[in-house]
Amino acid sequence: DKILAVLKGIGSSSDGRSQSIYAPRAEGQLSALRRAYSAAAITPDTIGLIEAHGTGTRVGDEVEFTALKGVFGEYRSAANPCALGSVKSMIGHTKAPRQFETRL
Repeated sequence: DKILAVLKGIGSSSDGRSQSIYAPRAEGQLSALRRAYSAAAITPDTIGLIEAHGTGTRVGDEVEFTALKGVFGEYRSAANPCALGSVKSMIGHTKAPRQFETRL
């Protein structure tokens, strides 16, 4: 089998100090990103593409982008850019809207 990717590090954060565990905070996401890169023993300047979560909400996307800028801003320059995308925010979760579920 052809190996397409290898996970070298994982970082997580519940952002639970806010209003709820579902309320995103840039500080928590920044911490998770730094832990993941540290565990993988790589630096963000070696990354060429980020596939972001892309919540599709003003708060969620702003928090995620702020955290990414916090980590990648330390290592990136115009001469060494990193692409940012989010397929999920373009197609949504793979769940049909309720009105379509009842018709199937």
